[in-house]
Amino acid sequence: MSNKYLVYVINRGSNNISVIDTETNTVIDTIAVGNNPYGIGITPDETKMYVANRLSNTVSVIDLKTNVVIKTIPMIHWPYGMSILPDGSKGYVPNYAYGGPLSVVDIATDTVIKNIPIGYNSYPPVITSDGKKAYVVNGASDDVTVIDTIADTAIKTIHNVGNFPQASAILPDDSKVYVGTIHTRDIRVIDINTDTVIKVIPMQGSIGDVAITQDGTKIYIPNRYTHIVSVIDPSTDTIVKTIITGHDPNKVDITPDGTKGYIPNRGDNTLSVIDIATDTVIKIIPIGDDPLRTLITPDGTKGYVSNYDSNNVTVIDISTDTVITTIPVGTNPTVLAVVSILSPQDKIRLIIDKINTLVTNGILDKSKAHGLNAKLYGAIDKIDKGNNNPAKNQLNAFTNQVNGFINAGKLSTIDGQELIDDANDVINQL
Repeated sequence: MSNKYLVYVINRGSNNISVIDTETNTVIDTIAVGNNPYGIGITPDETKMYVANRLSNTVSVIDLKTNVVIKTIPMIHWPYGMSILPDGSKGYVPNYAYGGPLSVVDIATDTVIKNIPIGYNSYPPVITSDGKKAYVVNGASDDVTVIDTIADTAIKTIHNVGNFPQASAILPDDSKVYVGTIHTRDIRVIDINTDTVIKVIPMQGSIGDVAITQDGTKIYIPNRYTHIVSVIDPSTDTIVKTIITGHDPNKVDITPDGTKGYIPNRGDNTLSVIDIATDTVIKIIPIGDDPLRTLITPDGTKGYVSNYDSNNVTVIDISTDTVITTIPVGTNPTVLAVVSILSPQDKIRLIIDKINTLVTNGILDKSKAHGLNAKLYGAIDKIDKGNNNPAKNQLNAFTNQVNGFINAGKLSTIDGQELIDDANDVINQL
């Protein structure tokens, strides 16, 4: 698959989303959403984005193929974001104000199917990798609600999590949850098997983020309003190093290969780059005003930093740790998200995979699949040679043949229409 991406920038002050093409580093689209967009969720297949609009009490649903809002889901009060199950079936939206419930959204229908009572001032839950449990940190009630995501019920409330817990993260092996507090200034470690707090790790500042390396061997904790990032060894749950950064480190984002971490420092408008192997700062990069978050593309080549007060995004070359450019966006950019852009050839290969799955499942005859795939491989060959119109002809012949199979009862309308829609999407892209 080709390494092409779009970066979505949530602009809290202008109530919209700036869409950045990472090849040109330009804004190619702006999507209007609700009032005070605060957090997002993206389905695992990258077909839909959910934007929680805090002051509109809604969630905007965006079709990521068209970048168009296709539905607005009413919420209770101050929706704060959305966490989506690994299988993409459901999303969980905390209603932050006045002890609002956790709203469960059915992704297929984009409707709220249940509201689960939880604590006060709640944050989007962290979910175990098997999708069976979710942990909701409730800041004002000083507890964590454990959700059974199969039954969508609260099965336990964990106390002793400090004063105003906020940030949380789960180890990759699903053994422990790490919860950071604002006022108590510590990390509470929760054992997932027993859902009890097993350790308290003191910090020096308020905790707004918990970042865990992909291999689960290190945890990085920015201590807000200080110059410190604490490094925790999760095997012992002890601090093994203290990294001196810029003033007021906010978040830690780690490259996909696990070699470097990027920390926006809100107090002095810099980006600290740390070497993960040695846990030392290897570079400090001046960026925009009040940098909040860094997003690193999945191929690890570029970083995008949202600068809240200067209304722009700084683009970093990860290989050299230098600024490539600065992109003006909307007002008060905050959250960043990245979505892969598939080339027409990659999309056609996915259609071929679907056809082969239909054969494996006994839904489509192998000889008929061979005829369909021949047209698709022909389209790929034409595109590779720069002959887009002949490629469109091949794809149109493909859709005609699929329609023939539907009319003859050889393929269901649902399965066939999905193949036709996918082919038409490629035709529209050419």
